[in-house]
Amino acid sequence: MILGGNPTKVTDVTRRVGTTLATSNASTTSGTTELAVDQVTANVISGNRYVIRWVFKYTGTSTADQYVVRIREGSGTGGAEVDSVVFIPQYTANNITLIMDVDWGPAVSTTSRTWTGTVQRISGTTSTVTPVGGSTFRRRLTVELAD
Repeated sequence: MILGGNPTKVTDVTRRVGTTLATSNASTTSGTTELAVDQVTANVISGNRYVIRWVFKYTGTSTADQYVVRIREGSGTGGAEVDSVVFIPQYTANNITLIMDVDWGPAVSTTSRTWTGTVQRISGTTSTVTPVGGSTFRRRLTVELAD
């Protein structure tokens, strides 16, 4: 008997095919240089669709500048952009959560694939953003089999 919380279904566990968890802060953004933050690798099966999900909290130093958060296919900042979201830090306080879900596929072959989450300032001149990781909230970049 399971008491409290929500039990995890076996189907939920087997749907996740790749996970990266970070328990420390990433580097702080510098100028307009794109910063590779988290990377995940997963084995994908030909014909299947996947959801790449990046969840992290950040701290910002100003609410005046714009940033773009990207999920790229491949390692680092040179890979093809799968999707992106532009945001303006809403507060300079700690722990604002950003969640990004990207539909990817169908896979054209059964192989190993890598995705990277990146952050870059695209307008303004004064602020920085630091993706936060800690023991109470871990940044996570995951790959799951889509419905």
